Amino acid sequence: MHAKKLLYVSFISVIGLISLAACQAAAKTNPSIPQETVPVVSPTPTLPITAVPVVVESVSMPTPEPTLSSEQQTQLIMDQFVNEPLYNQFIQENHIPEQDATAFYKEYPGVDGESFAVVTMKVDPNSLSEEKKTLNIPKREYLVVKTEDGRIEFVLLPANLQLEAFSKSAVEFTLSREYRKGIEKYCLEMGIVAEAVSVVEVVLNTYGQANHFLVASVDRSTLTDEQIMYSHLYQPKPLFWAIENAEAQQEFKLLGLDNLGCLLNKRIATTGTYWDSGSPYEKVVVDNFNTIVTENDLNWEKIQQSNGPLKASRISHTNRLAEIDNKSFSVVGNSLVDSIPEWVLSNNPEITKQNIRNHIKEMFEKFPIINEWVVMKEFGWGPDPLIAQLGSNYYLEVYQMARDVAKELGRESEIRLLYGDNNNHTVDSPAYSNTIKIVNALKDKNLIDGVSLHLHVWGDKNLDSANLEEAVDSYGLPVYFQEIDINMKRVPVSRADRLLQQADIEFEIITAGANSESVVLIGHWLIGDNKSWYEIEGHSPSDRFSKNADPTLFNDDLSPKPAYYAAIQALWNALNAQY
Repeated sequence: MHAKKLLYVSFISVIGLISLAACQAAAKTNPSIPQETVPVVSPTPTLPITAVPVVVESVSMPTPEPTLSSEQQTQLIMDQFVNEPLYNQFIQENHIPEQDATAFYKEYPGVDGESFAVVTMKVDPNSLSEEKKTLNIPKREYLVVKTEDGRIEFVLLPANLQLEAFSKSAVEFTLSREYRKGIEKYCLEMGIVAEAVSVVEVVLNTYGQANHFLVASVDRSTLTDEQIMYSHLYQPKPLFWAIENAEAQQEFKLLGLDNLGCLLNKRIATTGTYWDSGSPYEKVVVDNFNTIVTENDLNWEKIQQSNGPLKASRISHTNRLAEIDNKSFSVVGNSLVDSIPEWVLSNNPEITKQNIRNHIKEMFEKFPIINEWVVMKEFGWGPDPLIAQLGSNYYLEVYQMARDVAKELGRESEIRLLYGDNNNHTVDSPAYSNTIKIVNALKDKNLIDGVSLHLHVWGDKNLDSANLEEAVDSYGLPVYFQEIDINMKRVPVSRADRLLQQADIEFEIITAGANSESVVLIGHWLIGDNKSWYEIEGHSPSDRFSKNADPTLFNDDLSPKPAYYAAIQALWNALNAQY
């Protein structure tokens, strides 16, 4: 017992000396701490350690460590900062005398309750010459980072972060390459400089869950006259959001269209079936969408050209869409009875009907992942050999077959039947009257569950959003904005605001969809301008084809266009209006 006590006293004595030395050193380096405030500690007399039998296992109390007050710790950090190259670099790069520079330390509580510290370096404007004042020298902010081995490092933060409304995880995310690239892309496409963008963390509570967003705002004074004409496209919008990882921590990432869509209870769709696994195209799909419309890949003549089995490649490629890169997708089948092969037609109308019914059943069976089917589309446009044989209202029989087959397979409550058309999105559109007639006839017999608006529009015409909303409400069914694209063929490439004009139309469409209780899906037709049917000769009507059609949300390299950010803006505005 005596040996244990002496050993403990010896350790206390050594620590007492260390603490005294540390406090005295701190007082010398901190002019704000008076010398007389440093306690004088008389070391406890000790025996030489070599004279004491040492039994390390018997020391049960932890060794105390020297502690510094928060003021002393702050002073040590600032002493280190002014001796870092960062300090002199700021002075030299801005060509100012050292006395004109100010550096100060601030600790922020963090909106998530986890604090973080920042050292700010800026210029005292009152000390500058009139010439220097015009330079508007920006401040620099450095996150104070403690490394695993206990060292202090200073990491330059992006400009214009509103740190009072940031969490620690958000601040740390702003140091990432993903954040930097996201800001750069936004500025490039919207024609603004990064210095004009400020970022704040916004928390929205939806469905009982806190959602964290990093919202970018643009200084309006930096906008050109053309940009001011589209100022609603430069309102605050989120570019990043946080998801909760396995450790229940907020993990920020680039925001996708579907992230906002889900919070609005809207599905966000794109079209397509064929792309390479792990390709950049697939990444855009996974990052932005949660629903896939099968383009025209399941049209009858493409999947069963002769009276035989369905094309196996189309079955496998489509069914794999239920899950891509560990993300689940819903799939809309487009379409069942469309582009009918010649072999389907028989001199006997009953055999023709049986061929149609058999096809519907086989499609339902071979594509179990699809619960929404566009049964028919664009009915009455162009030649239709079935009208001559089955009558002008044969679509009623086809939808009845689909309903009956779904019931036969035990999927009546699962499978939803849709009708779709182009130019039916406003009450004065060419196909509106035909669509409403067909929809009402099917509704009377309970044979339809939704209506699809294709929304292939021209970029040189302003969209009448009130007219669009009137058409949506008139159908009295769930509405699918299925195939949005905006053809810019008629707008000269030389026009500086060309893509802002497109973004403006996109904004109006998405605003109408996001604010409507009837609209359940907002979908775009293909990804990447050079992949569009308008830019591939022979894939669209000649009057619509152009290598400068540029109709999608994404450039040829799959980077987002102003129209993409307009969609984000419209969804964000709708979300804020709800919460």
